[in-house]
Amino acid sequence: MSYIILHLPISSRSGGILGQKVAKCKEKLTFPSAAFVNSQLFKPKFGLYRFLMVIIVVLFLISTYLITFHLAKMSDPYIKEVLSRQGNVSRGYEIFQINCAACHGQFADGIVGPSLEDVSRRKSRISLIEQVISGKTPPMPKFQPDSQAMADLLVYLENLSKN
Repeated sequence: MSYIILHLPISSRSGGILGQKVAKCKEKLTFPSAAFVNSQLFKPKFGLYRFLMVIIVVLFLISTYLITFHLAKMSDPYIKEVLSRQGNVSRGYEIFQINCAACHGQFADGIVGPSLEDVSRRKSRISLIEQVISGKTPPMPKFQPDSQAMADLLVYLENLSKN
């Protein structure tokens, strides 16, 4: 930053009270240089840099929330147990026919409930488990099979998208 320094001769004889007070001050008055003033005049208050920083902070907070939310779900003992088990497609098909086919159709193509074709592309494994055990969307009932039966049903639902 550079400054322009002005030397002003001040006489205490002819200025009266004001001249005497001014004479007591230092004889140097300092002003910012014209280049510094101009850069301050044209600098935007909310520039691109600040906007990008706000976006980065918001994205960081959202990703932190989502990761924390996902880890909280992963700490659920039931979900951990289901994900640790190896599912069987044919047993999953039997469980589906007994518990789900009345609403989702014999081939999961939807009747009262929505079609479940390609459901594993729309929902994660954890979301599928939560949907089945919570019944979040009425009229779907809450249904919590043992962890092996849920693992079998999960494999069957994932297999629907491969056909």
